This record gives sequence, C-alpha cells and structure tokens, in this order.
Amino acid sequence: MKIKNQSDIVEQHLIQHWMYFQHTKKSLKVDTPEMKWISASPYNRGIYAGTRHIETALGMCSSEGEEPLWIVGPSSYDNLGPVLHKNGFVPYEKWIGMIQHIQEKEYVHTGVEGFQCKRVHTEAELKEWIKVYIDGYQKPKEYQADFLERFRELMQHTDQYHLYLGLYHNRPAVAGSLFFMTVQRVCTVSLQLDI
Repeated sequence: MKIKNQSDIVEQHLIQHWMYFQHTKKSLKVDTPEMKWISASPYNRGIYAGTRHIETALGMCSSEGEEPLWIVGPSSYDNLGPVLHKNGFVPYEKWIGMIQHIQEKEYVHTGVEGFQCKRVHTEAELKEWIKVYIDGYQKPKEYQADFLERFRELMQHTDQYHLYLGLYHNRPAVAGSLFFMTVQRVCTVSLQLDI
C-alpha cells in the first residue's frame, strides 16, 4: 500500500487504530500486507484486503458480537464492491478520520462554554465513557460488558491509547479516543445526541 496523500495517511491511522485491538485477550487477527482483519468481541472488522481474501476473513469471524463490518477506504481495490455485495455486505455508514501533527502550533481550540474534557483514568470514568460510546455509536446495550472489558484492558496495558470523556455542563456528552503514533495522532469522537 503506497501512501500518496493525506486521505491515505488518515486511512493508515484508522487501520492501525483498529489493529491495536489485537493486543487484547480473546482477539483473533490477521495482520499481513495482503489482509488486515480483527475479531475482538463484540467487534468484527475487515480493514484491508484483496478481494480474494474476503471469504477467508469471514471464515475466521467470531460468531459472537456484531455482524461483520468491512471498512472501505482509498486503498481498497476497485472491484471490492461487487465482492462485498456477493458476500452479503451492504453499505452501512461513511466513516470519517482526521490527522493532527503534534508539532502544529496553528491549531488553537477556543473552547465551548460549559464544556470540559478529561482523560479517563478510573473504573467509574470508564463506565461513563462506555455509556456515551454506546449511545453515540448506537451500539446494542447488551455489548456493554464486552466493551467495558475490552477498553479496560487497553487502558491497563498501554500508554499509547487514551480515552477521553467530554462533559457538557457536568453531564457526560462526548466519548473520544486518542491513539499515539510516532509523530502523529488520530482521534475518533462520538457524540451523545441528548445534550
């Protein structure tokens, strides 16, 4: 995969973000130059592959958790669409990623009145984060224990993956994650709709 422009860099960060879950217990993964797939309950994600690998990936997919999702990005093969359709995939949603250079000084966040953001450190904060995450991404509530276990493990074993909870007038409103790379970072955010 050659990186040609900023959208390719964003895609590479999102791939690495998802593949970071391979470091948690009970996860299955394929991480080769030809295919990247992670099954870390409740997630089942196809991240990158040539069309001939899709059936192989589905064969290793966990029967527990969400239906398999396949993320399509700039590096996806041109004939990926028909192969995904043949294997039962339909368009679900458009994903957005962003890139921010740590050295960049021009970006200044002016703030929003009544909003504060803090890093998640405690079990109680993690439980609040999970609630906002589930509401924001409209995940089934029955996966709450799975999400809690998965993110608890990430928090305990790495300093490269941070979780942040945004409070709006002291109410949990935003769940965000920050994944540190060598010189860049990628951040994903979900918003709770009832603020």
